[in-house]
Amino acid sequence: MMGTVIKIKTEGYNGHKSWDHWNVALWLSNDEWWYEQCMEILEAHPDPAEAAGTFLWFFKMDGQKTPDGAEFNLSTVTEALRGLQEE
Repeated sequence: MMGTVIKIKTEGYNGHKSWDHWNVALWLSNDEWWYEQCMEILEAHPDPAEAAGTFLWFFKMDGQKTPDGAEFNLSTVTEALRGLQEE
């Protein structure tokens, strides 16, 4: 395949900013209870950053970690909620 240019995305992790962002999104979208909680918060707060702040405050999750060790913080939860909104 001479002349073919293949571009490989080397930044981020599986389409996310980092492993932490990916892992938090994975846990919030693949656990039925967490998914339902996130969708309810997004319904009340359509802005993902505002919804993330509400999520972290309500569930006292700021600084907590997923079972895999990724940190719940404003950035990771905002991006996870943004992804859920796009579904």
